[in-house]
Amino acid sequence: MLWIQKNAPSEMLLFYLLKKKMYVYGILEEEGVEADFKDLLTPYLKGMMKAQEGLDLFSCIYVGCKKVKMNEEGAEGDNGQ
Repeated sequence: MLWIQKNAPSEMLLFYLLKKKMYVYGILEEEGVEADFKDLLTPYLKGMMKAQEGLDLFSCIYVGCKKVKMNEEGAEGDNGQ
């Protein structure tokens, strides 16, 4: 579990690496934590992109039934899919 704010656990967070592709899936039940989640996840994704040159990133993140687009302020190369 990932703790974001007010000790609210996330429901699911998955990172999957397959050759030159990284898939990130996440579902958080509590609404209103989009900014906190992006602030927490973005540095990690940027680090992974630097560590593995040519890595394609695909993400599917939902917070309170709303999709979070990581590519707006997220990691470079995020396909947001």
